[in-house]
Amino acid sequence: MKRFRLQIGKHYTETGKKLIKGDIINTDLDLVKLFPNKFLFLEEIEDVVEKPIQADTPIVKPAPIQITPIPKKLVVKPVPVKRARKLHAVKTKLGYNVINPKKGTKINNAPLKQSEAENLTDE
Repeated sequence: MKRFRLQIGKHYTETGKKLIKGDIINTDLDLVKLFPNKFLFLEEIEDVVEKPIQADTPIVKPAPIQITPIPKKLVVKPVPVKRARKLHAVKTKLGYNVINPKKGTKINNAPLKQSEAENLTDE
């Protein structure tokens, strides 16, 4: 096999691959004879032939994956959270206030939009 460098222009290989100036190609063809002044011969290279797998070569199988269960002490169960107070929304001229009925006080500093107040209440 021979190695060539494309010297000028562009070239398309037999498989349709586009080569541009400076690209290197390995082929059995004599590109200098086929395309004078277009390719530069670089070197003769050895063909790489893969060795076949011998029958007596052992095939190594990957080790099975060991799955260790998580100890019960580490498993966390979700605990439902109960709200300690029941809040109510009251509409005012400027928006909504959220009131704690036990104390009779509002919990927001400024009037809220209806959707914001609903997110805070139990209603």
